[in-house]
Amino acid sequence: MATVNKKDLIAAVADTTGLPAARVRLVIQATLGQMIDTLATGNRLELRDFGVFEPKRTRPRLAQNPRTGVGVTIPAHGAVRFKMGRMMRDRLAALGDTPPARGDDRSADADPTQRAPVVVLPRARPAAEATPRRHALIPSPNGQNHEHTIKGASKLDKDAH
Repeated sequence: MATVNKKDLIAAVADTTGLPAARVRLVIQATLGQMIDTLATGNRLELRDFGVFEPKRTRPRLAQNPRTGVGVTIPAHGAVRFKMGRMMRDRLAALGDTPPARGDDRSADADPTQRAPVVVLPRARPAAEATPRRHALIPSPNGQNHEHTIKGASKLDKDAH
């Protein structure tokens, strides 16, 4: 799969429209600038059949440095959520490279016995007295993975050696 950058996009639009690349560059840059301004002011940007961009503010959360095991606070920050539109979803589905739309994974033809493999990862221990634990990434229906602690990891360690 190739990456298309802004220069490639400008060239493709210029070829399609027959307009000079310099003019197309101005139009594309102005469009992107307006999109950024719209989202930066907290407004939702809806492009029919393409998708919806929605600004969102994440809450501060606690996390753990995997190397040291020390807890850290991740501050609140801005993010943009994108939801594909119908035309894009249909075109990508034709390629077979896109997951089903939200809610489609529970359709009548979906096989509930088909599950992604569970990956067991070792976790860094901050201190020698800490009990060993294992974590697994468990897939959820919405496509996001959730980390879960597996109890009895010390038994797993003894059996492995």
